[in-house]
Amino acid sequence: MKNLYSLILVVLLFLVGCIAGCGSDSTDFGGTGSTGSLRITNNSAYSVNYVYLSPASTTTWGLDLLGVANIILPGGNYTIYNIPPGVYDSKITLSNNSPWIKYNFTIATNQIYAIEVPSSASKVTVTMAETPKADVLMNGGVKGADASE
Repeated sequence: MKNLYSLILVVLLFLVGCIAGCGSDSTDFGGTGSTGSLRITNNSAYSVNYVYLSPASTTTWGLDLLGVANIILPGGNYTIYNIPPGVYDSKITLSNNSPWIKYNFTIATNQIYAIEVPSSASKVTVTMAETPKADVLMNGGVKGADASE
């Protein structure tokens, strides 16, 4: 009987550890050589459910970089590493289904480009690098479209 209780305790401790640590706070974009990073800080009241990053020259968003196991909770951070240098667009979708679009920002070698999702519903703010052509909360739209506030 004592062995059964010990086994149950070990299984419970394993499950609690897995639940606490299964999510990740970073993704490897897969670039090699000289690369940069993108750090997303969520200051909103909503979780970030999806993050898309693609070269500005493309017309599609590509795959969700958070994957099925990760979200960015309010107050949380997430970093995408090993991004080849270049000009990118990003789409960040909140749990209220509001997509935040950031166009034409530069990821530079050995630097971290930071995007902050603010507590207000006005726009995404840039804390480093170039000014994008649009910072807007969009309820739709086509990637690459030149939006304005």
